[in-house]
Amino acid sequence: MTAIPTTISSVIPPLFCPFQASVNPYLSKARESMMNWVLSEGLVSSGSVQQRRLERIDPALLASCVYPEMSLQTLEFSAQWMAWLFLHDDHIQRGLVNGRGAEMIALEHRLLAVLADGTMDPNAPALVTSLVSYLDAVRRAGGERWYPFFAQDVSQYIQSNIWELQQLMSGQTPDVETYRKMRRLGGATYTCFDFIFMDNMEGYDASVHYHAYARTLSEMATDHVSWVNDLLGYYKEIEEGSTANMVLVLMAHEGRTLQEALYTTATLCNQIMEAFLELEQKLYALPGMKHGALQRQIEGFRVWMRGHIAWMNRTGRFQVRSAPTSDGYLAIDIPIIAPPDLPVRMSVH
Repeated sequence: MTAIPTTISSVIPPLFCPFQASVNPYLSKARESMMNWVLSEGLVSSGSVQQRRLERIDPALLASCVYPEMSLQTLEFSAQWMAWLFLHDDHIQRGLVNGRGAEMIALEHRLLAVLADGTMDPNAPALVTSLVSYLDAVRRAGGERWYPFFAQDVSQYIQSNIWELQQLMSGQTPDVETYRKMRRLGGATYTCFDFIFMDNMEGYDASVHYHAYARTLSEMATDHVSWVNDLLGYYKEIEEGSTANMVLVLMAHEGRTLQEALYTTATLCNQIMEAFLELEQKLYALPGMKHGALQRQIEGFRVWMRGHIAWMNRTGRFQVRSAPTSDGYLAIDIPIIAPPDLPVRMSVH
């Protein structure tokens, strides 16, 4: 694991996110349901370090921030899925730290096989058996029109994980363009966006899901979520020895100092938000495009981008402080860790 240099605090440029944050009133019930599920699936043991860590992360809070108007049943499914994602991520990270990278890649291939045939092996690890039972439950709840979207996005998420594991095992930092495209899949955001329309499939079909404008807005929202996560969680990933982070990618491949890479990443977040809002207006100006299913999806992207930041400000997983300023901006303060062997200039402009 990378030795941790001195940590200081730095204020990055304000993030533009002109939406209101709110929390689903079913948070407490979703939190209880999520913890009961991970315990019953054997993903954590009662009173264990893993359980306490999951409580600090608070996946149900994330779900409640990004789905503030969702029904209780769908909120519970989304919170369970986020818990599985966090536990899966932590398991992979522990495996890498312990020199078991090849074993982690084998696990990802096993998860892909489960997606393909749904076969339950009772002797498989809890991450595998819990995924089988979860997919069965969410398929029945979401229905045959909804589930294929989710299954495909989960598959691409796992495939992207294999790519990232290969990067980490080789010690390579991906180039900017490859990272941008693979990060969209590896962050699992698309899988979470699928819950936006799980509650109500009325008027929703592939023509909405794959419309060029709507798909591009989905990519933009995913980029925003990913880059905000990279920016505000940068120090955490340095502690974990990650090489897949936009800040680190900019430093490694474009020769940016830490100060410059942080500012550039924040600027990218703001630019993608401005581009999202502009394209959204152009989409709604098209004949027949301003209707219920499409509006629900786009509004879901908006809420996700703002709710994600709200969760990062409240969860124990990060050390982020944010406060609204004016004109839709959020002032952000995070601890900064300088990675060894890379140029750093720590003055704040």
